[in-house]
Amino acid sequence: MRHLPITLLVTSALALSACAFGDNSSADPLAAPTALTATAVDGAAHLQWADNATAETGYLVLRRLVDGEYAELATLPADATSYVDATVATGASYVYLVIVTGDGDETSSDEVAFTMP
Repeated sequence: MRHLPITLLVTSALALSACAFGDNSSADPLAAPTALTATAVDGAAHLQWADNATAETGYLVLRRLVDGEYAELATLPADATSYVDATVATGASYVYLVIVTGDGDETSSDEVAFTMP
């Protein structure tokens, strides 16, 4: 009778568990928001993004003029995927950024440029 080392049996059991239930160990709990867009609707900038985080506590929405510094516009709850900025000026150009926060850490989206028509 051939005996397998215990470590091989444990590895096989872990692999079976990952196959049966899905292995989420590589998921980033604070994955950055993606697909950030800004669209003009009814005189406001409508921002939308994909929520990729699994353990966030909230989101920060920041805005700056093209040559300016970022200022915080809003603090949103976990799982938020949109924000309406009704303070934009006609003809002005802005850059937006969304930051996911959680457990004392944060990760930001890519920037998106927007000009209010």
